[in-house]
Amino acid sequence: SASGAIVLGLAIGCMCAVDMGGPVNKAAYVTGTAMLTEALAAGVGTDTYNFGTNFMAAVSAACIVPPLITTFAVVVGKKYFSQEDHDAGIVNLILGCTHITEGAIPFMTKNIWPVMPIMMLGSSIASILTIMFNVHDPAPHGGFLVLPVVENGPLWVLAILIGAVVGGILFVAFKKYDFEKNQKAAPAAAAQPVEAPKAAAVEAPKAEAADFVKVENVFVAEDFASRDEALSFVSNQAVKAGVASDADAVMNAFLAREAEGTTGMMEGFAIPHAKSDAITEAAVIVVKDDSGVTGWDTMDGAPVNVAIALLIPGAQAGTTHLKILSKVAEALMDEDFRATVKGSTNAAEIAKTINARLV
Repeated sequence: SASGAIVLGLAIGCMCAVDMGGPVNKAAYVTGTAMLTEALAAGVGTDTYNFGTNFMAAVSAACIVPPLITTFAVVVGKKYFSQEDHDAGIVNLILGCTHITEGAIPFMTKNIWPVMPIMMLGSSIASILTIMFNVHDPAPHGGFLVLPVVENGPLWVLAILIGAVVGGILFVAFKKYDFEKNQKAAPAAAAQPVEAPKAAAVEAPKAEAADFVKVENVFVAEDFASRDEALSFVSNQAVKAGVASDADAVMNAFLAREAEGTTGMMEGFAIPHAKSDAITEAAVIVVKDDSGVTGWDTMDGAPVNVAIALLIPGAQAGTTHLKILSKVAEALMDEDFRATVKGSTNAAEIAKTINARLV
């Protein structure tokens, strides 16, 4: 706290972006929430409040930037990315704006160097500027949804955008270099003699996409008194379905994720997700409550009517989890998808509609 904005911002930015949701990121985030708790207890106008809320704003900025870097990169440098990466980058606009850093992980794991340093630099710039701009955030999560309560909110958004643009430009520069290097190498590879096959090749059959949403795991007429009751129901159904071995462990995983920030989205949808070693098979369980689940924070303040719950084995936390999360988030941007899932009382129709978007 006595080292100045640059050193403190570098520490926050690098910690938040180095593993994006991992233990180092969590250490920075937990420190931020602890300082925020002290700040709120001390009261507005005190030095403790000013430092704690400023620190929290810097942590939030650092967590928002990495997904936005990928969005900027896939838009500006579209030809250097695969269609799959382009689609994931667009979805990351939503994930980033709602403080979900995980969407940037697939981009980093493909090229740890130099993508990790690029993400760390972008996040650090946003954190440093947030501290220098004297931004104060009294909310521990929510991304841009908490802008109404952020002091100097426009400057906070500016700091985040500067970090995202700088990181995005560097990311595009790397992808351009990598693309051109591969283009130059292609003719040389094509010129190499190819040994004729001794026997006719047999085309391997294409694997069918797994139906993550089973009809029996879609519950269309439930009535939950609270968010925790809904998540407890899902946890117990996961055990009954044979995709988890311990309902309490699954419930704890759901609650741990909610503690990091609500998974309530908008127009009555939520995407709770649990990552746990107690989950033995990746699955999706859908619950509907037409009356609305109260006490579940959402982007627009509306109660949750549909929860699309993702259950992911711990070993698949950075792979299957992110793929399904990105595809579900992308599907929720489609008005027809939302209308079908929310309006249908047919479990088979809902399962089919969601599975079609997970392929």
